[in-house]
Amino acid sequence: MNCRPGDLAYVIRDEFPENEGRIVEVLVLSPPEKDDAGPYWEVRFIGAPGPFSDWDFPGERAGYDQECCFLDAQLRPIHGAPMHDEQLDEVTA
Repeated sequence: MNCRPGDLAYVIRDEFPENEGRIVEVLVLSPPEKDDAGPYWEVRFIGAPGPFSDWDFPGERAGYDQECCFLDAQLRPIHGAPMHDEQLDEVTA
């Protein structure tokens, strides 16, 4: 899986082009569906709400909401540089 709960991620593809590139906070793994295409994450948009579709009518805009679901494959986590308690590679003057 790409993401973990608490990650910030950006949307790399979606049926609504205006969601692509948006930043989301990854909340929790959504329960699997029997015809599931992969693991889904419940996410919260950072900033304005985003469009979403009804599960029963994919591709049709059902409205806008602050929270929705994305496949793990549709998200790329944003990770910073690893933090260390000690910097062993520092150069002293």
